[in-house]
Amino acid sequence: MAATLVLVGCGANPISDEDRCALLFGALGTGAGVASGGASVIGGALVGGGLGYLACYPDRGPELPEEPAVPTAPMMVQETPEPPGDEDGDGVTDDRDKCPGTPAGQAVDDNGCALIVFSGDVLRFAFDSAELPADAASVLADAVEFVDAMGGKKLIVSGHADSSGPDAYNQSLSQRRADAVKAFLVESGIPERQLEAVGYGETMPVADNATASGRAQNRRVEINAAQ
Repeated sequence: MAATLVLVGCGANPISDEDRCALLFGALGTGAGVASGGASVIGGALVGGGLGYLACYPDRGPELPEEPAVPTAPMMVQETPEPPGDEDGDGVTDDRDKCPGTPAGQAVDDNGCALIVFSGDVLRFAFDSAELPADAASVLADAVEFVDAMGGKKLIVSGHADSSGPDAYNQSLSQRRADAVKAFLVESGIPERQLEAVGYGETMPVADNATASGRAQNRRVEINAAQ
């Protein structure tokens, strides 16, 4: 009788497939209760209906609270900085160039300032001597022209030595050779106030002192702009 009531109660409206499924489980539960007799009829109907609900309406379970969305940090786009330029094309970037506007083709030092170098195989001082060689006038003619082109800018005449001999002696010898070149430039008409002679000894090599050619390059006189 209970099964008849369930079927009649649900028949008033169109029955979906899920409803039919649930009614079937309820009827099966009721039938099981009738077979057991007594109060088991109601218990069987309830158990069958509950199983039918779970089996036939799997997506009607209790709603769980949605997990809060985790905010994501905005993606930062890092711009790649442009490399520093070299406006005068001297090989020293503008951020390091202390003498911008160097003429094209002019040799420069690490600061981008004009430089002229007389190595030991060009300006050939005698061994252990600061006396200018016989051909100094023709060799240093380029130095006079270089200084004239600097337009009165203060210049450093720097002497350098190779690593042969004691450090202190090499420093003294490099200073005397720088003084000799400065004196020649002054005699050639360059104002003395424009020049400063400095000896650096063997502290600033540009080549390997283990070879003869390297030592000749390290025994040199340079002229460049004062910093």
